[in-house]
Amino acid sequence: MKGKVVLITGANGGLGTSVTRAFLDAGATVVGTSRKIQASEFPNPNFTAIAAELSTGARKLVDQVVSQFGKLDVLAQTDELPAQVEVVD
Repeated sequence: MKGKVVLITGANGGLGTSVTRAFLDAGATVVGTSRKIQASEFPNPNFTAIAAELSTGARKLVDQVVSQFGKLDVLAQTDELPAQVEVVD
């Protein structure tokens, strides 16, 4: 997974924590999102935290990751989807 950029929603929840650690252990660059998340939760230089919700716009999150890292290879949605969410193609 080295060289891959991964966006994980709900990164500091039960499943999200496990998925985030697995990608970090595999060498990926991980961007973790959640309503209340801090980079200190995953002390790894390859981890970036973004406090956000999918209801604010999935496209905005994807665009932010691509702008910062130049690409997005994997999107792992590990939290519940809100009643209304924008689907990004």
